[in-house]
Amino acid sequence: MKCEFIAILYEEEIYESHEIARSYFQSEREVHHDKADIYRYVDVIWIHWDNAVAHRQGSGQIAAQMWEKHQLGEIDIVLG
Repeated sequence: MKCEFIAILYEEEIYESHEIARSYFQSEREVHHDKADIYRYVDVIWIHWDNAVAHRQGSGQIAAQMWEKHQLGEIDIVLG
């Protein structure tokens, strides 16, 4: 099955100490942040297509820097 994601929302969080950051492209890892560090991520839904209707398979977050490395575009969808 092809894995397709749709961005729902871009978000930012400010970290005041080291935290555990997760990415769907990397395994869980510990990240040390300075007080002013900002973690940017994209809230997404994972979809599959049935004819012209998108069906949600799951949801999650992807690090914004990883998301932006891919070919991005805008589409209109019918979510079933």
